[in-house]
Amino acid sequence: MGARIVSFPAALSDVSRALQAAGQQLRAAGLLPAADERRPAVPVFVIGRANRCPDCHGEAFAVGRITAECCGCGLPLAIVASRRIM
Repeated sequence: MGARIVSFPAALSDVSRALQAAGQQLRAAGLLPAADERRPAVPVFVIGRANRCPDCHGEAFAVGRITAECCGCGLPLAIVASRRIM
């Protein structure tokens, strides 16, 4: 059997350029925030996952009803049931 040559659409760079152009149009219309206006990530305590403290990298937490406090440095983190990925 001979080797098969798989060809992709014209170029993946064409697809990425089209996505960038669409993003620029949405930002110009005010439907997407500009890259520098995006909100920073907020550290949270996720139930059912391995969590580390963003300050001291500790793994032990005193878990309450609303917050989980790092046992190493005392940093409180909000508790969430699951992480939303966008």
